[in-house]
Amino acid sequence: MLKAELLCRDARRQEVQSYLKKSHATKKHISKTVELLTNWAKDSKKNKADNWQALSAYTTPKIKGVSALNGAGIKSAFRDFLSPQQEHRCCYCRRLLLSHGSAKPIEHILPRQTFPQFSLYYWNLSICCADCNRKKGDHAWGNISPTDLAYPRPTDFEDFFHPRFHEYNSHVRFFRIETNGTAFSIYRGITPQGKHLCLNLLRFISAKEALCTTNPVIAPALIKLDSFLDKAEDLNLTSVSRFINTLNDSLEESI
Repeated sequence: MLKAELLCRDARRQEVQSYLKKSHATKKHISKTVELLTNWAKDSKKNKADNWQALSAYTTPKIKGVSALNGAGIKSAFRDFLSPQQEHRCCYCRRLLLSHGSAKPIEHILPRQTFPQFSLYYWNLSICCADCNRKKGDHAWGNISPTDLAYPRPTDFEDFFHPRFHEYNSHVRFFRIETNGTAFSIYRGITPQGKHLCLNLLRFISAKEALCTTNPVIAPALIKLDSFLDKAEDLNLTSVSRFINTLNDSLEESI
């Protein structure tokens, strides 16, 4: 089932306008942010260019009395706008999102590697947890053509779950238990889209969480790692990222 309020094109346009009015936490940066996002989005569509890296790398010098305008701030404002709509939960597994940005990456529903024309399209972006983001990766679900320049309508997503357009509870049932020492979730798809999500993503997330939280060595180490990331969000953590990727590879081999 689709979110009824988004079936109307005008309603979708109104939401985009509401976001743009809050596209940066610093009011003085909003007009420039809107200009940047609009121009990058147009260029992505016209030239099939992935402008996500341009956003990530963008920065201006700090002016007296005004903070610097950079990609991190623009992304942070997007998370702040969308997170309440998602009840501060991952768009896929529905676990609560942690506070630091590296734990709640912005997800490209149609992956930008295959669909660069939608790399900055508002409705193609969502917020997920690091586990779901890593596992889904650049997999292009469904039969959407990579050559399409117009973003598909909500009704076009028939063969996989689209977190911005589909009502989660109408497609997936989940049961979750979390105690001091362990946590696990059980997911069941109740529609073709929900079953696809469970088969291709959620069953792995559930197994990994159960493995990590019940392992007496891994569990406390992951708690310390999350605590460190929370304090070091703005640092360039290349080595830490490599370690996390290696750790995740090892864990997935055990599932």
